[in-house]
Amino acid sequence: MAHKSGARVRSSAFTARLRGTVDRVAATPTAHRFYGDSFLLVRFDHGLTMWVPVKFATPAPKDFYDGFRKDASAGWRSLVPSAASHADPAGLAGLQLWAALAQVCSAHSHVRSDQRLAGLWMEVPMEEAAELLLRLVEPLVEMDDAISVSPPAKPFDRGDFKGFTEIRCRDLLFRALYGWEHAMIHRLGGRPLASALSPELIGQLRASRFPAYSGRAAALLAGGVPVEDHDRFYGGHARAEHAVACGLDPRWPLAGGTGY
Repeated sequence: MAHKSGARVRSSAFTARLRGTVDRVAATPTAHRFYGDSFLLVRFDHGLTMWVPVKFATPAPKDFYDGFRKDASAGWRSLVPSAASHADPAGLAGLQLWAALAQVCSAHSHVRSDQRLAGLWMEVPMEEAAELLLRLVEPLVEMDDAISVSPPAKPFDRGDFKGFTEIRCRDLLFRALYGWEHAMIHRLGGRPLASALSPELIGQLRASRFPAYSGRAAALLAGGVPVEDHDRFYGGHARAEHAVACGLDPRWPLAGGTGY
């Protein structure tokens, strides 16, 4: 299928099947033996922009993630009552929080679904995102109950759930925190979090348990996180030299078939 600028795609160059929007389509004079000669420059939802071989891109389906992303502020706000009403932790499987996030988070521990969630945080104003994070995740961050997993009607990727029967609440909720961190690092561009949020919110975040649970959260509050270092670690095997080898603009790395 021919891809066009502005099209939404899902890339199998990452195990997390990350999604983004096509910025441009490029053809190279000589075909690479593995990547071919057709490439897409994709602005991924979680903040990275990379070249992706056309062979690794398919049209993004219209599912829960797609609908949530269209009004992510309302989506995240709709989950807050679930976090506030967790009187019976064993019943978390029935809460709206699980029903929603299960469709984006993966049951596989090795799939970086926090990057998927970053794509949803990127659509929320920074001040509002921090407020929502505190209201959504902080009340539940110490829960360690195991909850049963059953593929939702429209999962992000049904293959994520194959062979898995349960997931720990903490894992699910930490991914929401880690997704927020991914989004903030890209939006801040190396600046400290205090440069974008009110002193009141910074105080609340420092007083929360997040800095103790996450080195990235602590680094964001203490100063800043260089985007280049972050992308080098979380971009998987994407490399600028791979783009050069294929005759592509090296300002953006090439996402190969073994990215995270």
